[in-house]
Order: sequence, then structure tokens, then C-alpha cells
Amino acid sequence: MTNYAVSQDNSESNLTLLCGTHHDATTRGWLGEDEIRGSNDEPFNQKQGHTTPWGTGLRGPVAETQVVLGTTVFSWPGEPFFPLIVDGVPIIVVGEQDGRPSLSAQFLDEMNQPALLILQNEIILSTEGWDIASEGMAFIIRCELRKIFLDIDFSQPNVVHIARGRLLCNGVEILLSKKEAKINGANVGFGESHIVMPCGLLVGHNPGNVNAWMLVDNVPRYGDRT
Repeated sequence: MTNYAVSQDNSESNLTLLCGTHHDATTRGWLGEDEIRGSNDEPFNQKQGHTTPWGTGLRGPVAETQVVLGTTVFSWPGEPFFPLIVDGVPIIVVGEQDGRPSLSAQFLDEMNQPALLILQNEIILSTEGWDIASEGMAFIIRCELRKIFLDIDFSQPNVVHIARGRLLCNGVEILLSKKEAKINGANVGFGESHIVMPCGLLVGHNPGNVNAWMLVDNVPRYGDRT
């Protein structure tokens, strides 16, 4: 793309979308026209199938870190702690790295493929068929029009808030809303409470005999997966 100041050309063939970092690099002359055109023809996200990782912004003592699922707050003064485990698989875990909270989480689709991964505070979004809207550090991921897959907010430095979502793993479906939570269609006893335990909600198989705030075993599965 030729700079508008040079070409006075704002036709579609001479337009592309740059993030703030690469716009600044282009303005400073660090990115050339050929590099920009090449990246426009073969975008990184489309080639890789996911976005470039970026940080959650979590900071502060681990003991003060909270994970909110719907309206239920989970925390633990030690580390690590596990707000959600399905079949022995940690879906959300908070640990510590370099004196800061370290969040890892996996939000899967119905085929157990990752739609959004968080690996030690780095967010990676799939680019396969998802509609993603962001405002600051809040993200809404939709799988189709008016159908929210995940509503997650990192705006507060020590809080991860999932206000709404469809959390999937191994045929288990946990539906979160601002009023209730359901596991494969059945209401569970979530509410406006604060759970202080190393393990919050444990669904399905419990191979490690983990002690949890709420254990939901023998849960039915959607589809044929068990």
C-alpha cells in the first residue's frame, strides 16, 4: 500500500487495516510498502489460524485474584487454585509467575477444539468462524448472530469476570448467565456467593479424588462423547 500522503489514493486496492503497533511502525518507516502488501495478501491470523498472543493485564497479589463465573466469585489465598475442572482437566487455573497472578484457561468448542486459550496470561483467539468484539480488555465471542459463546472481561487488574458463556469439554455443557448456571440443561446452585477454596466447581470424572466446593458427577453428555 502506498502512503496516502504520497499517492492521494484511497481506493479499496490501496487500503488495509493496521493495528496500533504496526501503524506506528509504518509511520516511522520501519515497515515498507512491499511488507505491508505481502501481509495484506496473506494475513498472519489467517495463516496461523489464531491471533498473535497478547496479555491479560492481571497483576497484584495472587491471594487477591478473583475469578467470577456468572455471579459466583472464586478465590484462594494460596496458589494454584482451580475455579473449574471437567473430567480432571483444569479449564481455568490461577497460579503465580514472577510474583504476579498467572492465568491459564481453555474455552473449547463442541469438538473439543480451542476457541480461546489463555496460557500464562497470554490470550490466543482462534480465527475459525468466530465473531469477536472487544472494548478495552473486555471480549465478547459469538458463534453466530445474537448467540454468545463467551463474554469475558479483564478490565479490573485482579479479576477475571466471565459474565456469560457456554463452557464445553468432553460433552459437558456449562451455561453461564448473569442470573443462573446450568450444567447440560439442569440448574445448579450458583448464586451471588464468594467461594474460598482451592477447587471450585468439579464436573464429571474425578480421577484425583479432588475436594471441591461443588462436585457434579454422573453428568449426562451431549452427543455421543463420554
